[in-house]
Amino acid sequence: MKAKIKIGIVDKHSTFRNAIKVILSKNTKFEINLEAETRLDLLSKFKNNIDILFIDIEMIRKDQFDLIRQLQHKNKSLKIIALSFITEELYFEKLLKNGVNAIISKYTSRTELNNAINKVLDNEIYISKNYNTNLINNSIKISDMETKKVLLVDDDIDIITVAKAILKKEGFDVYTASNKTEGIKLAKEVMPDVAILDVMMTTHYEGFELAKSFKDIPELKRVPVLMQSSIDVLIATDYSVFDMAMNMRSQREYRELDVLLIKDATTGKGCVDYRTSDNKTHAIEVEGFIKKPIEAAYLINTVNKLLKK
Repeated sequence: MKAKIKIGIVDKHSTFRNAIKVILSKNTKFEINLEAETRLDLLSKFKNNIDILFIDIEMIRKDQFDLIRQLQHKNKSLKIIALSFITEELYFEKLLKNGVNAIISKYTSRTELNNAINKVLDNEIYISKNYNTNLINNSIKISDMETKKVLLVDDDIDIITVAKAILKKEGFDVYTASNKTEGIKLAKEVMPDVAILDVMMTTHYEGFELAKSFKDIPELKRVPVLMQSSIDVLIATDYSVFDMAMNMRSQREYRELDVLLIKDATTGKGCVDYRTSDNKTHAIEVEGFIKKPIEAAYLINTVNKLLKK
């Protein structure tokens, strides 16, 4: 049996929420899994199993798209349909560029609701017939509209300047921090699509500690991490990266090394295995590595590959 499409509805007016529910209940493919009145109500109830979220456009306007970023960071496949009484078409373009997948009038019909749902599930943009559909070509894919965000954390201003220039030239929004504390704070604010971390900053292994923090902090654990290092990366072919790290630590030639960087030849995922001053080893999963000194083509290719996964 095919799984139902799970839908959430967010609007401060219960009458409007109920009207949407009545319309959607006519289609057995849909299941209403979430209802909320306010932003806080939504964030407290939101779960990663929601496929489509109908949300009042005014709720998005108030926080300059931060709510969209938070929701889509928790659930990268979430489709958002904004509900509107207004006709500010220039603002609609901003909505579409910041993660909204469809905009429909609150004076909508059952047919239009179904059309909007089908379009966004096919990764297409939908705009209500009540608005000027020439604003956006419906054949444009959502991924083509989004500006991806990259967080760089490094205390070397020269490396930051070079990497930032390369990424911005390719159309990325780039945010920078110089240490673990700044990196975590900024990551929570901007919800980056990728984080690129240097190893040595305030402390010898601060970058590794920051990578672990990304995996441990619930709102950041979905952010892919690339480690930037001049250390040679070893390739795992017959083992998982973690098994290979354990296997290598048992061999004399690798036992005393402070750092092992290991990459899976098939998936591209990596493992950082490092030894701290108390002689304990720690293993952290990362999504890949960037070789220093930075090569523009390799940097862009690695980031783009990661974003397409």
